[in-house]
Amino acid sequence: YSPKPAANGTLTLLREEPGIGTRLWHYGADGRQIGLVATADHLGYYARIDDHTVAFYVNETKRGFLIEDLRTHTITRAGEGIRGQPALVPRQRAVTVLRDDSAGVAWVERYDVATGKFTRLVKAVPGAGWHLWSPRGTIIQTSGNRILEWDPAKGGDWSVAWSSGDRELQAISRVVFSPAGDRIAIVSAPGDEQAIRNARQLSNEAIAAHDTAAFARSLQADMRVVTGTGIVRESRDAYVQGMAEQFAQFRDVVYVRTPTTIERSADRTLAAEHGTWTGAWTAPTGPVAVGGTYLAQWQRGDGGAWLLRAELFVRLTCSGTGCMSR
Repeated sequence: YSPKPAANGTLTLLREEPGIGTRLWHYGADGRQIGLVATADHLGYYARIDDHTVAFYVNETKRGFLIEDLRTHTITRAGEGIRGQPALVPRQRAVTVLRDDSAGVAWVERYDVATGKFTRLVKAVPGAGWHLWSPRGTIIQTSGNRILEWDPAKGGDWSVAWSSGDRELQAISRVVFSPAGDRIAIVSAPGDEQAIRNARQLSNEAIAAHDTAAFARSLQADMRVVTGTGIVRESRDAYVQGMAEQFAQFRDVVYVRTPTTIERSADRTLAAEHGTWTGAWTAPTGPVAVGGTYLAQWQRGDGGAWLLRAELFVRLTCSGTGCMSR
């Protein structure tokens, strides 16, 4: 986890070791393991403060904050109640962390390695579990479709540095700057509608590749489907088996489902997908091209992913010389 560039093209990363926990290791650019960097374990995130000092967030109930001296491997437990990754303060021997106060409110706090003291800077953006320093010396957090900025030289509240109207960038979780500070990479979880459209696209690609394992990933185990010709499949296994039989019978068979509208329930646990579908294959009597409309029901799973619960396909057209044999 958490790979970071190190000297001469090498990298450091957190590696999970059975019976020990997650520790920080050094790897070469060719993937060769060079050696253990730090002895602290059960680590979640880290920040390299200088050549011999690393700050760690610990994956535990108390969410500890550790400092390890890599020369002596002395570990100092500097605090608790930390949220996420420590961020290196530019040109200082210090890091900032998100730290809860006694009421459970998160603040951005600066930790000075020399003094071992925390200094409260600004209240964190509500709901944010991550932050970083920008190349211009400001602190960055995200909220929804916005990148927010706080300038320690000015104080005050957070300001909006940038916002997006792109539907793929409505739940920005992280950003990172290039070393030169001239580019930015953005991580965003897709909204519910886009997540369903993405899942449908992956399902279409799985059918095109005749990959039954990939096709099954979007299906609930107890899902139901009525095919375009009225055949009822009573489970994920039955649906996948039906697809596998078509793949074996027709080497060029392909189906494409294109959503036109997606509606969510008020509690955001169910969604209805309306759309059109097409299918094509070569029968012994010639080519077949079919199409129609469909309605699908999606349900949000325990992990937050949307899975297909039911599908109803209606075939409205059939053309080609092979159509008469259907």
